[in-house]
Amino acid sequence: MTLPPQTSLTLSIASLVLPLSATSQAQEKPRGTPAPGSPWTYSVSAAVREAWDDNVYLQDEGALANVDSLLTTVMPSFSVAYRPSSAFQGTFSYTPEASFYQNASEEDHLQHKMALNLSGKAGAVAWDLANAVTDINGSGTGVIFPGQGGAPAGNGVPIRDRRDATIDRHGFRLTYSLGRWFLRPNASLYLHDFQTRHSAAAGYGNYVDRWDANGGLDLGYRLFPDTAFTIGYRRGHQHQAILLGNPIAYANDYDRFLLGVEGKVLPWIKAAISAGPDVRDFQGLQAAAFDGDGAQIFADCVVTLTPTKEDTVALTFRDYMQPGFGGRSIYTDATYEVTWKHKFTEQLTVGIGAKAYNADFQPPVARNDWIYTGSAVISYAFNRQLSGELSYSYDKSESAVPLSSGREFTRNFLALGIKYHFF
Repeated sequence: MTLPPQTSLTLSIASLVLPLSATSQAQEKPRGTPAPGSPWTYSVSAAVREAWDDNVYLQDEGALANVDSLLTTVMPSFSVAYRPSSAFQGTFSYTPEASFYQNASEEDHLQHKMALNLSGKAGAVAWDLANAVTDINGSGTGVIFPGQGGAPAGNGVPIRDRRDATIDRHGFRLTYSLGRWFLRPNASLYLHDFQTRHSAAAGYGNYVDRWDANGGLDLGYRLFPDTAFTIGYRRGHQHQAILLGNPIAYANDYDRFLLGVEGKVLPWIKAAISAGPDVRDFQGLQAAAFDGDGAQIFADCVVTLTPTKEDTVALTFRDYMQPGFGGRSIYTDATYEVTWKHKFTEQLTVGIGAKAYNADFQPPVARNDWIYTGSAVISYAFNRQLSGELSYSYDKSESAVPLSSGREFTRNFLALGIKYHFF
């Protein structure tokens, strides 16, 4: 199952999946100990992070340039699991995340992160249903970017994700095994419902709704017990809402053909690779200079290396096309990332990461942005209940389009957090 990936700018070392990542909190298994014979398990925790952001608005020029602020984030978390048998298991988690900016109070926001995951296995049939919803309560007004070229690289995803919106991600798959072969029907939905006001003011950051839904089938063959090769097909639709009454939008149907490898290629190499061509049929009215004919690449590839018991290296490559959330555009979204973490002791883990992100917009939009990120983290578990994390990241963006200096910025983000598991 492939859920449409969401464009993101690395602000911290969350990509290394270490303790204080709010995303990992929303998906982690409950750590509480169930009563003897009980199928229920509970977990309650709380985290606080104090951070310094030296470029809140991702601007190196103009009135919003280099606005720095301390940032306090409070993240309580609750999860419950019900596992009566292998035929049915369920986990629900809820993590509200409240963020407060000392020098930019208009960027204060509250995120409600909820996840419900259901799964089961009976004989030759296994199934799972993954649901994640993030509701953001923040400003209902976009930012006016006065710099040359408008919004910062990538259209300012961190700024976008502090504004009113609801993000839904749902995925289902069912696997039927027959010897070494298996069939896997699946479906997924990504929905981004923006709730900010639109404006025609110069430099104003508009956000328009979009969604992506697809369904299809994989045919797989287990060449080895832990390694499978797959061939798949998806039929899908992408939607982009109309902005300010202009009829130009990039809704489209697509046929996606995939080849994949999944599982342990070697005892220390785990792969989840799925790639192939997208063939699209655009609907409605597009700009005259746009040519959407032909095939575009789709790739969702993660390779995890564990050369030692203490080291984990993750290599990520993602490339796909989607309508822009700024409206009246479509772009290719590409991520190249490597992360490494080393466990020195049971308590101490250190990691570093490097990422290159490219948002390449299709004509007639003149925008081709790169964001380069380096990051580092130190996490320490004082005991089973208490852990801490110190992280740092540096972002540098570049625009491949002349006369667009307002899209380029640098950013330092330093954070210190602590997390306590009550049970």
